[in-house]
Amino acid sequence: MVHSAYMKEENNKNESGSKRVVLTAVVFFLIGFGAAWMFAKPAEAPTSEVKDEVVETKIPSMGSNAIEVDDQKIGMTVSLKSVKFESAGWVAIHDDNGGTPGNILGAAWFPSGENSGAVELLRSTESGKTYFAMLHNDDGDKKFDHKIDVPLTDASSTIIMVKFMASDTPAVQ
Repeated sequence: MVHSAYMKEENNKNESGSKRVVLTAVVFFLIGFGAAWMFAKPAEAPTSEVKDEVVETKIPSMGSNAIEVDDQKIGMTVSLKSVKFESAGWVAIHDDNGGTPGNILGAAWFPSGENSGAVELLRSTESGKTYFAMLHNDDGDKKFDHKIDVPLTDASSTIIMVKFMASDTPAVQ
């Protein structure tokens, strides 16, 4: 009987020891998994999501990336008064889609620094319509892909773009 009680006590010790080992293993697994998840999760890619706030001015953005565009005469080209890139990038011209940028009508690559130039469009702008000139990054291949060459944002995460209109009359420069 003593031997049986001793065996039960030993079994209980082994079971509680086994439970502690399993519990400890589970805790360390969860800690390890959590740490691995934090350090291994991919960085969030910049989004091309447009905030509700649209820049209403034709004054260039402040900072190392900026753009300035005047209202334009209708046509197949948009003239850019000033484009400033910290690193080479793209200017894409977007249709207006209910007050936010819509389809891309054309894009032009610009080197880093301050430049002026033009963007050739796939179709003509229309009189009385609004358009957006938006800065996009370049992934280094000098080939525009709106899925890879995403819009650039300023320090407050606002996409750097300006709104302009097209009309039958010559643009006021």
